[in-house]
Amino acid sequence: MANKKPTMKQVKNVIDNVLIHMSNMQGQLNRLESVTASYIEFKKDNPKFNKWLKTKLEEAKKNDNNPKDLG
Repeated sequence: MANKKPTMKQVKNVIDNVLIHMSNMQGQLNRLESVTASYIEFKKDNPKFNKWLKTKLEEAKKNDNNPKDLG
């Protein structure tokens, strides 16, 4: 028996649910970013953290330019 195509209403409902979940995730990420920034400020590790972050970003850029072996 062949699968029936979803109706437009079903497709709309699925897309609406995806958008709702994405919105929730965005809110959670914003809260996480805020808490992380507050913690770094609280610990007074801002210069140390910025140095570490720059190092990690440079490493990521190098890795992006040199694709890893997928095998």
